[in-house]
Amino acid sequence: MGNFKENLQEGIKKAKTVVINIIKQPLKKLKWVALAIIIVITSLVASYDALADQFSKKTGEHMKNNPVQYDAKDGSIVIEEEQIAALEKIIADMGTTKENLGLTTENLKKIYAAEVVTQEINRGVPEEKGKYYGRIYVKKAKDSTEEKDLEDLIYIDYEQFKSLSASEITKYFSIHEDKLCIASTRVTTNSDGTTTEQVNIQELNYKNQLLPYMMPVEFLLDLCFITHNPEFVMALADKVLEETKITIAVLEETTTTQTETTNKYKIETETASYEAKYDKDGKYITTVHHDPTTTISAEQTEKITQTVTTVSPIVKIVSIKSWFIEQTYTYNKVTTTTVTGGESEQIDLPDEQKGIHNYQYSHTVNHADGTSEKIYTSTITRKIGQKQYATITTTQVTYQEGITKEPLDKADEFLKLLKTPFKMPGAFRKEAAIGDVVSGAGVLLQMLQNNERTQAVEHIMRYILYIYTGKYYGVKELDLNLFEANNFTTISNGSLSSYLRQFAHSGEAPQSADGKYYLMYGDGYGWPTIGTADLQWKSHYSKFDVPGMVLKNGQEQSVSSVKDYVNGYLTKGATAKYTNDEVYQMQIYIEKELVDKIGDSVQEVYYNAALNNTQGLNLSKQQLYALTHIIYNFGHLPVRNGKTFKQVYEAGAALYTINSWEHNRYIWDNWWNYLEGGAPGHIKSRDATFETYVKGILDYSQSSAGPLGARKHYIYYTQAQINRISYAPKLPITRTSSNEKEIFTYEENSSGTNGVVDVGNLELTTYTNKAGKTFIEYKQNVGPWAKMPYGNNTIAYQGCSITCLAIMTSGYGYNYTPQKWSSTSLIGMASQAKQYAPGSTYVQIGGGAYNANLNIAQTNKTDIQNHLKTGNVVIIHVLGSKNGYNSPYTSSEHWMVLLDINEAGDQVYVCNPYAGKSNGWTDINQALKSLSFYIKVSK
Repeated sequence: MGNFKENLQEGIKKAKTVVINIIKQPLKKLKWVALAIIIVITSLVASYDALADQFSKKTGEHMKNNPVQYDAKDGSIVIEEEQIAALEKIIADMGTTKENLGLTTENLKKIYAAEVVTQEINRGVPEEKGKYYGRIYVKKAKDSTEEKDLEDLIYIDYEQFKSLSASEITKYFSIHEDKLCIASTRVTTNSDGTTTEQVNIQELNYKNQLLPYMMPVEFLLDLCFITHNPEFVMALADKVLEETKITIAVLEETTTTQTETTNKYKIETETASYEAKYDKDGKYITTVHHDPTTTISAEQTEKITQTVTTVSPIVKIVSIKSWFIEQTYTYNKVTTTTVTGGESEQIDLPDEQKGIHNYQYSHTVNHADGTSEKIYTSTITRKIGQKQYATITTTQVTYQEGITKEPLDKADEFLKLLKTPFKMPGAFRKEAAIGDVVSGAGVLLQMLQNNERTQAVEHIMRYILYIYTGKYYGVKELDLNLFEANNFTTISNGSLSSYLRQFAHSGEAPQSADGKYYLMYGDGYGWPTIGTADLQWKSHYSKFDVPGMVLKNGQEQSVSSVKDYVNGYLTKGATAKYTNDEVYQMQIYIEKELVDKIGDSVQEVYYNAALNNTQGLNLSKQQLYALTHIIYNFGHLPVRNGKTFKQVYEAGAALYTINSWEHNRYIWDNWWNYLEGGAPGHIKSRDATFETYVKGILDYSQSSAGPLGARKHYIYYTQAQINRISYAPKLPITRTSSNEKEIFTYEENSSGTNGVVDVGNLELTTYTNKAGKTFIEYKQNVGPWAKMPYGNNTIAYQGCSITCLAIMTSGYGYNYTPQKWSSTSLIGMASQAKQYAPGSTYVQIGGGAYNANLNIAQTNKTDIQNHLKTGNVVIIHVLGSKNGYNSPYTSSEHWMVLLDINEAGDQVYVCNPYAGKSNGWTDINQALKSLSFYIKVSK
């Protein structure tokens, strides 16, 4: 195959020749010949666009699937021959070679390096000329994030990093599985100088935050195809290599709490004695007891000091210097000190808790007549009249955002490069690249727009084309928001949104078929609620007094006040109770963008409240999320049994190792189980919330106690605690007097975790199974693909099968949305699954697609259980009542994916492609009801 661009240009030349010839033809023939020319040209362009799209996708996948290697000796980035050979293969698939493009192997290495250096962290090694090093720098801020106040953090191997003490680890950073690793610490120092410390490593997916500044390999190769001007492309690559410098700053927010406690008390001493009398032959005669004597000492004083220092790092992008934009952000240190304290009476121990006399032999008295006495004495003491004076000095170091300079747009520099003549390969002439970029704009933009990795440069190129030609290419002004620095977040424990979502819906909130609007629903307790943030209207309706879009009778409509629009339906009032059916009949739809924005602001308030209530405790993200859920439901972190959570946490920490089973049991017994209320759901929610606090489980349905709405038994309550709560459901108690250690075991992550991922600005949940495969939980009725034609309708209504393919392939290394299959006819699922996972096996039940077992056969069930335990997935097809069967998931037929199975084999994780329907962990017998056939997916 020849070079496609040359073929395209040659075809256009021939078409022009035909046009010249037909000018001489009669006018009536002209329109038909012209139409033929248009068809020829359109066909050529379409063919080229198809290959261009394939090229962009292949290049992107190659870069994702080939992680960067480092030279073990000098720490430089290694670009291996195999990686370049793969690029050459992708270029060959476009019908050309690197030689035809005027490129050498070294040129391809430089193109490769231009992307790599914009995504890799500099590890601080001495740099050698001609080698490549990451241009992302990790610093630690002192008084501010200005250049003069930043110092280098030192890179260290991950295994060494994990072994460092709290006093050492904050000087270092590491990389683990392509994530930036930093550490938070908590050090407690007592009066006697003894210290205890905690270290918690945070892993940050820093590359996601740096995508806008990346130079994608595809973009440079696209420019090669469009311009055939390799020197220009190399000049742009050099610009990237020379000018890129992105600085990430670690801001150590520190809380130091010094508690000085003065205890004043008296010592009560109680002394008791008795004599055992013996005759002259040593035989026991009798015992004489003496009344105990009590003495009270003068008042005594003791002082105890304890200092707790917590370092909680936050990470910010503070400086961006790229080939196209420069930006700096400033954060300044702020130190505040508060002193609190006072006197409190302490309770004396009751007599029965003083202890018992434990008599010890003292001495023997021998008398002249041969008799003798053995004297026994015992002393017990206790503190009485206790008073305590505590002074707590808290010093907090935080960072506040300073004045941010306007970003520097370097479009003029890039345009100057485009206009600069460079020597063309195999010729003596020089040409500027701008002409080819303008003439090939359609193809170039097509190549860029279908690739998520090139969205930023697509925007740049549309802007460059506009300012050069004056012609509108979709962008008249550079949107600098695309290049705004994003915040870093930890990813090990999912997100607050996904956590809270589980306690509301176990999935997405109800919404319109196109996924653009949320449908208001009843929460089961009488309160109209909306969105995945579970916003109760009665509490938050004032926030909706803003303009917005609603969906009325299936038609989009703009309203000046969303609050007034909704309240117009709530005839009993905005704060009144309604049944679920009453809310559903109203069919109130509000645009997702507005609801999510308000939901995010509400969640942030509650999360910040959790932070403020636990300052100095150094809780994990998961623990904070659990406390956030309590605040989310009750408006504050409650005082229970007369104590705050922090007081109980610290009291337990003084007795037991933090996060030990004893420590968590102490929190439960002295605070959590005192949470009161009237609704039976509260106790289920409390049980599940505490479980996530203890075990770090995002998906509470993994609990052996069962999911939130179907708890089978209680894990943490004692019988006495349950007896005190009159509204508690009658469920068996598993906690015994021996307080089984295992139920309080703290696990940062259990098997299988949920998270969140952005797919084209759409937030979707993910599920990572025990085998480490991460699946994107695409929904057929949520996303840009929902309205696309499929079958006899749309993907939203008929696309469960292709959505299951998207879910399945996402966990096996592919990046396809349901859109990939939208233009095809209804497909054979087994053959499609085998295309991406060749080891897949198809199992049919009852001899046909519309034959099923009402109840799953044991042989099929065992087969599915065994396959899921290998870490692979199973795609299932079930039938509903319209086909004479009884699947709880559909009235007709439905495809779903089983992503995981628990150890007992009785629960499976069902990924349901239809948003708003049952999703997540469920009983395997329920999931497999009316199974028609299934595909065991295996690569």
